Amino acid sequence: MISIAPKTSTKQLRKILRGTILYGLICLGAAVLIIPIFWMVSSSLKSWSEVLAVPLTWLPHPPKWSNYPQGWTALPFNTFLMNSCLVTGLAVLGDVVVSSLVAFGFARLRSRKSGFLFMMVLATMMIPYQVIIIPQFILFKFLGWVDSLKPLFVPAFFWLALLHFSSATVFHDHSWRVG
Repeated sequence: MISIAPKTSTKQLRKILRGTILYGLICLGAAVLIIPIFWMVSSSLKSWSEVLAVPLTWLPHPPKWSNYPQGWTALPFNTFLMNSCLVTGLAVLGDVVVSSLVAFGFARLRSRKSGFLFMMVLATMMIPYQVIIIPQFILFKFLGWVDSLKPLFVPAFFWLALLHFSSATVFHDHSWRVG
């Protein structure tokens, strides 16, 4: 007797089962990531009483589209957006320019001290920010930059010098030594 149905081996069944479980886990992970976004958008279209209602409602009834213009004009959102774009753009530009110049210098220019200098740059980058924050604030106060946007993006252009000067003030102060 000849069987017409194709035989499925246990290897093929395991492969199909593994793929099904994998795709199920991926779908579960996607749901975990999408549900908060859906809840945020849904809540943005609800009235305040609907947001605070005890039996939760997933969909607003009716959607309150006026929340978006009201949220945009309640505070100077345009100023917030422009400040965010300015600070982010200048900080990224500064990091890219300075980092690429330093990387080019270490990659192409060779000297007897280049290995030592590279280790010093890495060592200053490994200093925790908590150690540098007070001397950096004192520097910004001396420069008159407190309560301005300059401390948020100017250090990106001079990060190497700021790390050096901040660590020099911390490590040359002997008051932190015990004994």
